[in-house]
Amino acid sequence: MAARGIDRVTPEAKRAFTGLIALDLPGADGTTTVAGAANRAAQSLARAFQSGLATDIILPVPPSTLELAGLDALLP
Repeated sequence: MAARGIDRVTPEAKRAFTGLIALDLPGADGTTTVAGAANRAAQSLARAFQSGLATDIILPVPPSTLELAGLDALLP
């Protein structure tokens, strides 16, 4: 958004952010939103700190190149 000169929180910018956190990502338990994947990653990080095992961290699968290209449609 900054690359497009968007430097203020406007209604359009808020809609773009809402679209980003609602983007679907594939996950081990099926499709989830970016917000859900971030929550799962944060919870798994907490478990990793408790267990001392980095293998407890569950990171989301990144969007495909095609999905990333579609993000431009969210921007004003």
